[in-house]
Amino acid sequence: MDNKPLVSIVMPVYNSFRDYRTFGRPLLNQALDSLLSQSYRNFELIIIDSLSSDKTPEVLKEYALKDKRIKYVLDKEKMRAEEAIFFGCSLSKGKYLMVANDDDFWNSEYISKLVSYLEQNPDIDMAYANADFVDVDNNITCSSFLDAKDAYGEERSPMDNFCFYINKRNCLPIAFGIFRFEFYIKSTVKDPFDDLRANMDNLLMARLFLKGMKCHFINERLFSYRVRPRMLSDAPLIKGMPSLETPVLLWLYYVRHQLYFLNEIEKEIEESGFSFEQKILMKSSSRDSFLVHSANLLNWIKNDYMKDRKDYSRIMGLLEKKQVLKNIKSPYSYNGNDIRMHPLVLGKRIEECLVRIKSFGNAVSEIREKDKISSDIVELIKKEESEIIKEKDALDNLKKERPEILSENRQRSLAGHPKATVITMSYNTGKFLEDTMKSVQNQTYDNFEHLIIDGASTDGTLEMLKRYPFIRLVSEKDEGSYYAFKKGMAMAKGEYIFQCSISDGYLDKDWIKKCIEAMDANPDISLVWGLPEYMSEEGKLQEISYFQFHNEMPPQKQEYIYYWLSTNFWLPEGNFCVRKKVLEECFPEEPKEDMEPWFEFNYRFNESGYLPLFIPSVANFGRTHGNQLGQRNSSYKKQLKRYLKQIKLYKLKIIFGIKRHRYKDAKGNILPLIFSKKKFVGKYMFRTDSLVVNFKMFVSVRFGFLIRKMPRLYNFGKNLLNKITKS
Repeated sequence: MDNKPLVSIVMPVYNSFRDYRTFGRPLLNQALDSLLSQSYRNFELIIIDSLSSDKTPEVLKEYALKDKRIKYVLDKEKMRAEEAIFFGCSLSKGKYLMVANDDDFWNSEYISKLVSYLEQNPDIDMAYANADFVDVDNNITCSSFLDAKDAYGEERSPMDNFCFYINKRNCLPIAFGIFRFEFYIKSTVKDPFDDLRANMDNLLMARLFLKGMKCHFINERLFSYRVRPRMLSDAPLIKGMPSLETPVLLWLYYVRHQLYFLNEIEKEIEESGFSFEQKILMKSSSRDSFLVHSANLLNWIKNDYMKDRKDYSRIMGLLEKKQVLKNIKSPYSYNGNDIRMHPLVLGKRIEECLVRIKSFGNAVSEIREKDKISSDIVELIKKEESEIIKEKDALDNLKKERPEILSENRQRSLAGHPKATVITMSYNTGKFLEDTMKSVQNQTYDNFEHLIIDGASTDGTLEMLKRYPFIRLVSEKDEGSYYAFKKGMAMAKGEYIFQCSISDGYLDKDWIKKCIEAMDANPDISLVWGLPEYMSEEGKLQEISYFQFHNEMPPQKQEYIYYWLSTNFWLPEGNFCVRKKVLEECFPEEPKEDMEPWFEFNYRFNESGYLPLFIPSVANFGRTHGNQLGQRNSSYKKQLKRYLKQIKLYKLKIIFGIKRHRYKDAKGNILPLIFSKKKFVGKYMFRTDSLVVNFKMFVSVRFGFLIRKMPRLYNFGKNLLNKITKS
């Protein structure tokens, strides 16, 4: 008797030898032989036959006689695959469950490797392996078709796995993995939600993730999935389904099905144990998925069934005109504090979703006005709009006008040997001082010092600062913020430096702690940054900056340089933490009239090859008021122009081999990381808005003298490049 845990394999079958499925090949035999040849022997194979009328019963009975592990059950009535699997589960006795198709096949170590992992990791609910696509002759048409970075796994939360899944809707190969039986049986799907009876596998996988499924991906090709052409027939197989003679109506039929599927998913989300904010995020992802998959269905029907492409052009034109697919967010994972859950971020996301859903409904009305299918779609869209509006109203009630961190009162003493230093420059901005000081005082991390470099304020600032004994205060006249900050740098005892303006402050009470932990854990990182949020002069919270990173992680570490070169982005000095040695190297030695010091720091930091790390957190608030440097400094535009010009010149030096970009660690050592010129050119050079600029900059750098002498050559090159970009 095998003492290994029993695995139950359920295989639904129906007419497994029909020519339109097998093209004359014995695919069922191959599937059975590969299962019976598994090195893992302790399994039962439960085969549910839904009244096959070909030689399937005869073949299966022969196999069952030869191997007692096979339990062959001939149904009394025709069942769909989902019903057959559900019935097979009711007969199962195993600790683990696996669903098998009657035409796929498996490596002999498939069950052994997956069960071994599950036995060693009791917190994991299922395991699955990579796979190949094969044709009816077992030729591999796609080898190792699942990239590890696109796999669902335990490194992502169940919520993130759900969002990834509902976006891709790729049940291969995960649906054919091995599950813990008690977990799988809680989510099995038996009954279809409409006449089309499709998307049942997607509904099952969505349910599993919503129930918190933790899965593990084994990146070995242990499974072969059979791929055959699957075309729609000329005569509809389902009552009420449009024929191929009306492809637009057929597309709308599938769109309605997608809306029914969306409704089912939203019911499942609502019944799940996730938080209110998480549910809204998952519903938003599901709605985005509905729009994307509706467009994909249109392309499928166009490619295979539309004879008149004018219909396709008309519909796509409407979808583009109404911006139905604009701003759709790709799913991704956040580690740590998830800013996607912030009411402001989430509120903006569902507002965009509402606009897209409305636009889609309007487009359908224009495509087809007077038939049952389009009327159903418009009605379903209206119900969806109502739900989104309710969610938006509920989110509005969660928005906070006043930061919670400012309502606390943590006692703090002066640190003797601080690991970090917060530098604050002040001059006659006492009315904002208390919020700034409280936000620093209420940080959960203790081993830091707070330097206040005051320019001899006369507005009561100094009296107010006496209430904060944990600070180090210097108050004397200086020549401005640049000199005040340089003074603070010279006085700082910490190895990590934070800059916190007197009118700003921290929103995340763990911000200093998070930064220091990240820097300590990553010796190659020289700077850590997060997202800032605006605050009005009256102290009310407003928009969160850098909307492009609300639902998408910015490039990290060595990847950041490509983004910087492409966008001219500068890191927000109001919240970042930088190693003192790097700050001293990259902060300008003297102030420059045509370059704002923090622009200069950003340029030097990136050009030197130092690496930044983004922590997903709304880290600080930046107060908007009339005395800000950017508002009173008339040379700001000139300084920005100078910063952008520096970056453009650096780009050209890289493109044309004048400069080779290298990466450095925090000590200035060259890191064994390769800057890909090819990747850089792909990310920057072929952006159409950059081609003309690069041409102008290159010729001015390398061939300035000749171009001044030959303006016709310059104009010819410029015009040619303009034509290329337009085409």
